[in-house]
Amino acid sequence: MGKKILYGLVILLFLQTCKKDEYETVNRNIGKTYFQAKIGSYSIFKVQEIIYDDFFNRIDTFKYQLIEVNDTIFDDNLGRKSMRIERSKRNNDTAKWKFLNVWYSNADNFMAERVEENKRLVKLSFPLAEDAVWNLNVFNTDNGLSLYYDFVHQKFPLNSIVYDSTLAVKSQTIFNIVKEREYLEIYANHVGLIYRNQVNIDKNNTIKRGYKYKQTLIRHVP
Repeated sequence: MGKKILYGLVILLFLQTCKKDEYETVNRNIGKTYFQAKIGSYSIFKVQEIIYDDFFNRIDTFKYQLIEVNDTIFDDNLGRKSMRIERSKRNNDTAKWKFLNVWYSNADNFMAERVEENKRLVKLSFPLAEDAVWNLNVFNTDNGLSLYYDFVHQKFPLNSIVYDSTLAVKSQTIFNIVKEREYLEIYANHVGLIYRNQVNIDKNNTIKRGYKYKQTLIRHVP
């Protein structure tokens, strides 16, 4: 009961960043179709990870395929309907999938969340509005990261496919002598995530620590 009360208070604080009249006059369900939540649907991505190791002063690059399968719906610890997402990876098209981990997601009339690596993240804010701003990490202990919509309901080409309606979620991009930061996710209507690019690097002269992560959709089965 205590968790439910705390969660409700956090939601109220979260909503204070949005204009009251928008929630009173706009259909609150608008936007959920960008956050795929159909049992049995899956997406396959190609992934590139670049890891900057400051201890050994080296750079490691990993390329692989990732599949995310919407497995089952369950009630989370707050009593909300949530999707169990099974994730597996393989090195190439002919290799067998190897189980990686399980993530979770859910969406209500105000936001879409994913639990990734045991961290609850606010991925989207509803209803979709280009002036919306929210904190990705409001429900975890990481430093706050403000996100906003770079564009909403626009066409976007990716791997010879033009998606009719997409949106882009961004943070402020930082590139200076001490750090590099970037967060970009693109979602397609009735598909879900189609592209992710994240950069988190700290610099000390020529020494770098952190990572670059790029994830691109190559197949989606609804």
